[in-house]
Amino acid sequence: MKSVFVDRNSLGYLRLLRLTYLAQVEVWERMIAILDGTEYDQSKSMFPTLSLQAPMPISQSHVSQSAYAQGTNPISIKEVFDRFWIANPPKGTEQSCRRTRKDMDASYRVLVELFDESTDANTLTKQNFRDVLAFLRRMPKQIGNKKKWANSSLVQIVEEVEAASVFEDALLSPRTVNKYIRRIAGVLKWAADEPIIMRNHAAGIFIPEDEIDDDDSREPFSVEQLNLILSSAIFQEPETHRPSIYWATLLSLFHGMRSEEIMQLRASDFQTDEDGTWFVDIHRRDGNFLKNKSSSRETPLHPFMAELGLASLISQASANENKRLFCDVERGAEGRFTPTFSKRYSRFLTSISAKTERTSFHSFRHAFRDAARNCSISEDRVCALGGWAFGKGTQAKYGSGLSMSEKTKAIGAIEYPKVDFSKIKKISWLR
Repeated sequence: MKSVFVDRNSLGYLRLLRLTYLAQVEVWERMIAILDGTEYDQSKSMFPTLSLQAPMPISQSHVSQSAYAQGTNPISIKEVFDRFWIANPPKGTEQSCRRTRKDMDASYRVLVELFDESTDANTLTKQNFRDVLAFLRRMPKQIGNKKKWANSSLVQIVEEVEAASVFEDALLSPRTVNKYIRRIAGVLKWAADEPIIMRNHAAGIFIPEDEIDDDDSREPFSVEQLNLILSSAIFQEPETHRPSIYWATLLSLFHGMRSEEIMQLRASDFQTDEDGTWFVDIHRRDGNFLKNKSSSRETPLHPFMAELGLASLISQASANENKRLFCDVERGAEGRFTPTFSKRYSRFLTSISAKTERTSFHSFRHAFRDAARNCSISEDRVCALGGWAFGKGTQAKYGSGLSMSEKTKAIGAIEYPKVDFSKIKKISWLR
């Protein structure tokens, strides 16, 4: 007979050990009850359909249907999520923890409105989660921000939107749908690993990546859109407008910065190195939020920023109480600046007829990436400047990254030869 080799560190082996241990304990307890002449308390059992006196016929239908027979007790959806939060409290800043909880609560709401919070999580099937995915694809976005739906169930909201003669509310994007379903799958994966449920049937349920690329991708601004933006009143008469739109546009266009990275900038984030090169330190200190680890970086300033008078804005910010460059933009309810600023920028684009369905402020990062390609800037340099991850495996972790001098050369090469920058007024910022 051939030996069977088992990975003793595998999750399956560890789960088997735990179930075997629990089964052995229950066998002892049942035997004690028999010897004492008493009845075993079936409410405590993990295997109530099994008996010490007589084997249960395999043909009984409840073997395949009962969660009990599979080695776990019933547990409601609500209890699974409650236990998950106890075992996995959110980490990070107060704002990020609040955002994490809000996102998870949104996913939880979908699940319990479709199946009820008291439903045994073990009874949910693969088809149930396919139904969840299908329902999410019918949901409008920003439900929580619509007062008219404050007292409506998700089903009522979806039915109301689908019954409307004019579809006013855009649906959740495929990428957002995947975030909803993957949060649910993450909780159930944890529960199956414990194991407090037998299987995570939400695993593998999502919208395929190629479909996301078709339906949910952003596009860079066209040359025509950029010229509309840069010839608008905000850029011709900047003294009469708040500074956020003016500078955010240019900082993102020439540095690939995200809106949150720009809006949380303080005067102290602009520094010089030993060679006198000005750079911006993009970090997560002092309550700042970054999208991921790669977002943390030091990016040299494009020479055009000095020509436009960025130094005067930095000097003015130094005198502010909070040292922020853009005090005209406040944090939203989740502790981030992006929701407030994105709405403002969207209204701005609409007002100058530069808004399209697949362009937004984030399109500047796409434009920056295209400009870098057109200027033959290498991929590792582009990623270092814009905060994208580059390379995989151990080799990507070696070294300290590109030098400031190399990044300065790369940023200085960024240009938009077909875009008209002549109408931008260069100023000493006074507001």
